[in-house]
Amino acid sequence: PDWSSYDLVYAFLSPVPMPAVWAKAIAEMRPGSLLVSNSFAVPGHEADAVIEVGDRRGTRLFLYRMGPRGEQRSGCIGPAKRRFSALARLRAASIIPVMQGLHAKD
Repeated sequence: PDWSSYDLVYAFLSPVPMPAVWAKAIAEMRPGSLLVSNSFAVPGHEADAVIEVGDRRGTRLFLYRMGPRGEQRSGCIGPAKRRFSALARLRAASIIPVMQGLHAKD
């Protein structure tokens, strides 16, 4: 689906499709929207924030806030305690998982 109408896109994939996820995000996501990747950073792009979940897996969430024309905005997410609150306020209808079709074929 087209990601332009979503406030947040959540990806829990592998490192392999992350460049394709990033390309789709910068092409389609609106300024201010958020790409969240569970466990895998986007190669070559620094996350605006990294949330340590505190589970037994040591899960980290990489947050990328989209800027003008889909570009990443740097340093736009506040202190860690406010990060979860901001995510919780996003409309549930605007959250989608990244489609498995973005996985590279083996």
